Parts: sequence; structure tokens; C-alpha cells
Amino acid sequence: MAATKRPAEGQGIKQARMLIDGNWVAAKSGEEIDVICPANRRLIARIPRGKAADVNAAVDAAAKAFPAWAKVPPRE
Repeated sequence: MAATKRPAEGQGIKQARMLIDGNWVAAKSGEEIDVICPANRRLIARIPRGKAADVNAAVDAAAKAFPAWAKVPPRE
């Protein structure tokens, strides 16, 4: 398999985040996953490597938000 090509100088890559509790956050571990374009093997983005702590934070935030959201009519 060919090595991943790094972006040329001045070509930024996308740095994604996770939406948890209304905030865009990195993984609690700080770990990321490289996203590689299959056509040219170039690095195009880095995404958070969510783990159990991130899942727990998302589930806790959803549970906290649910009572208010449950009262919102479907049309809204």
C-alpha cells in the first residue's frame, strides 16, 4: 500500500469535531483518525477518535436535554 501523502504547503486539511451538549469538541483522549482520499491517498481531514468517555458524555447530554425536547411539537 502506498504511503499517505501529506498536504502541500498552504493546503489545509479539515479538522472535524464532535457535537456534544451543544458544543463542538475534540475527543477527550485527544486522539484523532486520519481520513484519506481513496483516489489519491492524500490526507483530507482529521476526525476525533471518540471512545467510551465521549459516548458517555453524549448520552448524558442527550438524557439531560430529552425532557425539554420531548415537549416540543413535531411541527417545530
